[in-house]
Amino acid sequence: MTLTDWLCRINPASIGSWFAFGFVPFLLLLKERMDFKKFFDGKEWGVLFRREDVTWTAFLLFFIVIVWCWVAGRTTLGAWLTPISYSEDTLLALANAKAYMDGDVHLVVLKLVQHLNSPFAANWNDWPIAEEFIYFSLGMLGRVFGIFAAANLLVLSCHLLAGWSFWLVSRLLGVGREYAFSGAIAYAFSHYLFARGLSHLTLSTYWHLPLACLVSWWVWDRQAMGFSSRRWSFSVGVSLIVGALNPYYAWMYIQFVGFALLKRLVCFERRAALEPLFLILATIGVFVLFNLDTFYYQIVNGGNPAAVSRSLAGLEIYGLKLPELFLPPSHRWDWLAGFAQANYYTPTFIKGELGSPYLGIFGISGFVTLVLFGLYCLFRAQSEKIPVEWWQVLWVVLYSLIGGVNLLVGSAGFVLFRGTNRYGIFILTIVLIYFVRFLTKHCAERGARAFALVLVPVILWDQLPMNSGADSMPVVSNAVAADRAFAERLESRTFPGAMVFQLPVMQYPEVPPVLGMKDYEHFRPYLFTKSLRYSYGTNKGRSDAAWQSEVAALPVNEMIARLERYGFAAVYLNKKGYSDGGASLIAAMSSAGRAVVAESEELIAFSLQPASRPVLPMSTSFGSGWSSPEVGHRWAESRKAEIVVLNPSKEELHGTLEVGLRGLQKQTIGVSVNGVVKDNVSLDGNEVTISMVLEFQPGANTILFSSDVTPAPPGNGDPRSLAFDVFGLKISY
Repeated sequence: MTLTDWLCRINPASIGSWFAFGFVPFLLLLKERMDFKKFFDGKEWGVLFRREDVTWTAFLLFFIVIVWCWVAGRTTLGAWLTPISYSEDTLLALANAKAYMDGDVHLVVLKLVQHLNSPFAANWNDWPIAEEFIYFSLGMLGRVFGIFAAANLLVLSCHLLAGWSFWLVSRLLGVGREYAFSGAIAYAFSHYLFARGLSHLTLSTYWHLPLACLVSWWVWDRQAMGFSSRRWSFSVGVSLIVGALNPYYAWMYIQFVGFALLKRLVCFERRAALEPLFLILATIGVFVLFNLDTFYYQIVNGGNPAAVSRSLAGLEIYGLKLPELFLPPSHRWDWLAGFAQANYYTPTFIKGELGSPYLGIFGISGFVTLVLFGLYCLFRAQSEKIPVEWWQVLWVVLYSLIGGVNLLVGSAGFVLFRGTNRYGIFILTIVLIYFVRFLTKHCAERGARAFALVLVPVILWDQLPMNSGADSMPVVSNAVAADRAFAERLESRTFPGAMVFQLPVMQYPEVPPVLGMKDYEHFRPYLFTKSLRYSYGTNKGRSDAAWQSEVAALPVNEMIARLERYGFAAVYLNKKGYSDGGASLIAAMSSAGRAVVAESEELIAFSLQPASRPVLPMSTSFGSGWSSPEVGHRWAESRKAEIVVLNPSKEELHGTLEVGLRGLQKQTIGVSVNGVVKDNVSLDGNEVTISMVLEFQPGANTILFSSDVTPAPPGNGDPRSLAFDVFGLKISY
């Protein structure tokens, strides 16, 4: 057994058991040797354990729970069993969590989902996910509460942790309780969090950013923390957390700490430079740990650039735009929302991810205060008095703006971090902490409590969504109920472990909609079934799913015969993916004698008669040397071009290759399979169709087309140099 096979077969009974029998006893043992209250005791940390602070913290968390439940409309048990959203990226988040809930995937090890990409397993190793612990947590909660109630709990926890973390950092920095409370409310109920919500759960988990900013300010200080200090232990812990969560946030944290490292090196403080260097390595180390599966899989199987589609244009489309920091896409002030829509959101040419960076009135006040103070220091030639927060906000803006540093770096080929509009949450974090410190310092203590009482309702009025979650609940609840009934009926009318072929065929992840069918909709029945296996859901770019499009293009009777030969027990289609609502395909399936086993307003499934001894499908993919696909054909852009046929069985298969060849100039095309020449075809401006019997060995088989002439421009204005054309490719076996 190879190392790959061994890793693929790792199936620990429960990661939770690893935690319970490994990490928890370690913590208990550690607790016996360490008094945590004593550890945090002292002038700086003791503030966390004062009775008044504990009371304020408890009230803060209670207040956040009450407000969120009211705003989200989660005040009844039935409401808690309905997710706050149920489309596109929300379905992706839920499907990721369900894979952990079912025990299909586990932390760190290779991720092959047995319930998806049938008759194979879905490969989720090409997509780097540093924050998989979030999906793991959702999956473990789902085992206890159900996937939808768990999703609501996790969203609520994002608000709670954001408020708690802001409160913690504010109090450590000496902020008054009233202002720390107001700032925590503004941070917990940020417009950014409501805009991201469950659909972008990994972005909604930003609670650690106040801690990350605090650490960056500590290491910016020229005075070293010392490797035995409480600050150092705290900083290492925060760095590890940052590395385990969203890589966008980790990347900006690394930059902040990297500037501190650069500062210490420039000042020849090499010993002190070890602190920021170690923190950066700790963050990178955790990121690497959680992506070992991706790195290992790509080393063994080669890279897959198609799995993560990034381009330079994306850095412009999804970059930060300053107006979005100050203009809300919707607001209770009709004039403000109308002004924003009329003057920015509607006429702007670059839409991107509109709406999430809005700072809110309280955040804007902090932003303006910080900017004006920094400019005042510059005009007074007192740059040494400019706070580090001013420089950090300036860097985030310069880095994130469309046309900024990120686009410049992207021009050199580094295009991974395209959605820099997301760094608006870093700006909000910094300016809110600065502003509550400013208010504590400059506002009279006597009026602080009254002022804070006024701030909280203003913040909530400004930042809470205009529409209650209860307004959208009937629509979401009905959609969930319909899908649940459809999936449960489908599962009850098929045998355990039955395979379901899904139409229309869609790649995964990040693909455009198919007519009215949006991305990730094929996950809908998967969320409600226990044993059914679906054809959708493997990373695009590998050839193990290419056969699906080939089968879907066949006439209905041939498609049915092929699917039954592969062992599929049902065909399911989403009516929204067809211009006629699937009417013609539904009629053809009925005419072929296939009965409806489950149906809803949008979904329908037909039964099939799977073969008693099914065979695995072969996949055909175009390798190197070809142009992008055109209607029914492809051009070779070099003298040699490859077609790769994957035989997944362990036995040699005999098949027939049929393909048409067309050349722009007189030439001879050699056709070889796995290095053995099978035919030579002469072209002289004519079309030739060849047919040959081939033996496909287990694994990848390469069909090589070789021309004896150099590619040349076609002479019709097309700038490409082309050699020959293939069309009507068909491989049967």
